[in-house]
Amino acid sequence: MAAETTSEDVKLAASFKDASKLGIDQKSGIPRKVKGTLTWRLELKRTNDGFWISAFFKGASKKKISIKAEFTLLCAGQEPLNKTEKKDSDCTKKSTEYEVCAMFTECETENHFEKGSDLRFEVELTIVMENSSKKSSVKPKPEAKQEPTKENDKIVGSESMMLDQLTSKLFLKASEGARIISNEIINDLLDIANRFDVPEVKTKCEQFLLEDLKKALKEKMETAEKYELDCLQAVKSADDALANSLEKLAIK
Repeated sequence: MAAETTSEDVKLAASFKDASKLGIDQKSGIPRKVKGTLTWRLELKRTNDGFWISAFFKGASKKKISIKAEFTLLCAGQEPLNKTEKKDSDCTKKSTEYEVCAMFTECETENHFEKGSDLRFEVELTIVMENSSKKSSVKPKPEAKQEPTKENDKIVGSESMMLDQLTSKLFLKASEGARIISNEIINDLLDIANRFDVPEVKTKCEQFLLEDLKKALKEKMETAEKYELDCLQAVKSADDALANSLEKLAIK
């Protein structure tokens, strides 16, 4: 049987301010944004030859993906410049970040700066994700129905169902933007966000942890590591770098 595939189209746009003032190997980035089921960001890097525009994404967990990217450099009164790039990747997990990029030379960009130093890009990406075509030939045995033997079993099962329903309602409200996240339920929300792949809720939980003054930093870092929360992990990396710098100064 042929492998099943799903396709997702994403269109991104970004204006990189003061791009002409970037030094060699300097970068300018656009914060992550959620588009469909994937999380995206754009980055511009200057080199000796011109500018590299890169599109990064994460959230794919299929067997294979094929990427087609249309990079367009825009400027009012000028013909747009287009570059097409294709890339195939074997995905392993949703936390892996993938990149597709294109090069625009100094000669190509010299007439496309806006306001003297800004560069404006549009990026259209088509992602084809392939699921595994293999299916098990062994049929699972039907689970035997177990009747509760004690009254306590009925009570515990009922309480568990009520908790699941409550958590689901909170999860739905969080996905709609309601401010109902708290330290008591944030782990439940992150568990469900990972289980059903809803990055919007994960982002809101991450923002809550960044702003929360009650939870200890150590607990926040443990949560960030467990659920792969990028912003908090970036804060930890910055704190570690600062600590190392202060330690080196103390030694001197």
